[in-house]
Amino acid sequence: MANALPSIKIRNDFINIAVKGKFSAQNGLILQAISNLNISKDIKTNKRIGITVTKKVGSAVVRNRCRRRLKAVANEIILYYGKDRADYVLIAKKETFKRKINLLKLDLKKALKELGFYKKFKN
Repeated sequence: MANALPSIKIRNDFINIAVKGKFSAQNGLILQAISNLNISKDIKTNKRIGITVTKKVGSAVVRNRCRRRLKAVANEIILYYGKDRADYVLIAKKETFKRKINLLKLDLKKALKELGFYKKFKN
């Protein structure tokens, strides 16, 4: 994946986003976001994503598919429409597995707008 966003790997970063950040629950996913001024200003690395899929979602196969779907949606939508210098965590729901990709993209855009982290994409 050529345009993959950097990922959040440290547990404390996930906790910080959950405690201090904003969240928006949609039909197919939950988005948590927080501004992070410590991130580089470089356009390709100034956004980070984290993906969480709990055992409540289903078996390992289902969780992995949900993770892959959320990663694909995030790399497409957040890369172009997400606010710069921010961290994003996508949390899968049971509906994530069966929800169509186009609807997941709309859910993510709607969540970004709700949180005030949406920016219009300029070619």
